[in-house]
Amino acid sequence: MYQVKVVYDNNKDKELLSQIDTTVPFFIDYIDMNTTNGRKVGFKLLNYWSAKKLPFVVIEDEDPNVLPIVKYSEIGENAINQLIKFINANN
Repeated sequence: MYQVKVVYDNNKDKELLSQIDTTVPFFIDYIDMNTTNGRKVGFKLLNYWSAKKLPFVVIEDEDPNVLPIVKYSEIGENAINQLIKFINANN
């Protein structure tokens, strides 16, 4: 089982998130940077992983010996598109 944290800040990213299959064996935590609580949690997560651009995705396994997978938007591709590809490949 994977724990996925998605930090986003615009409606286009929110629309992309709706394409994620809800029957996948992932727990997905959506963090909207446009809300007060979302900013607090989002900035803490972004600072921990030294990320600056949104959207940002962290995929963690339940097994503590497995390193988390981090999807940054800094590499040029939208992190949510990368997440959708990852879920489709592991479903």
